[in-house]
Amino acid sequence: MSQIVKSSVLAACFATVALTSARAQTDDLAARVPVCENRDGHASASDRVAACSAILGGAPLAPAAEAMAHVNRAWAYSLEGRMGEARADYDIALTLNPGSYVIYNERALFNLRVGRLDAALSDYDTALKIAPQTAYSLYGRGLTLLRKGDTARGQDDLAAARRLDGGVDGTFRALGFGP
Repeated sequence: MSQIVKSSVLAACFATVALTSARAQTDDLAARVPVCENRDGHASASDRVAACSAILGGAPLAPAAEAMAHVNRAWAYSLEGRMGEARADYDIALTLNPGSYVIYNERALFNLRVGRLDAALSDYDTALKIAPQTAYSLYGRGLTLLRKGDTARGQDDLAAARRLDGGVDGTFRALGFGP
């Protein structure tokens, strides 16, 4: 076999190995998506952090997808009590996708959870400026207003949220929040 043919065969072998390796890595990262997004109900918070970190450390993502991986990891961090890391991930997500009411809503829920009521209220207000008829943002803002002592406005927001989505109370209860 000539040197040129050997080189071509060797190059083809390396290309096949590289392609197989890249495909395996892509398959591995794709398998992590349900864990990162908490669609795998058996995953622990630490499993979610690891899955999201692997996705974020993998191939480059579109900004919106990268932002949601940060949001998912942030919530998992918060479940582990790693609040500083959670806050940092929410901030990165908003840098990547600043027009997303979903990210503002998620960070607001985190702020509500840790008792940062002014920050939660600001995030819920921003989410509602972007998407005014969002039941989850209205409900979260209502809870925040109630905790701040603004009962009338809080009850108004809760009622408006319930008109938009009759199951919003149950969703928030499942997350550990209620009026």
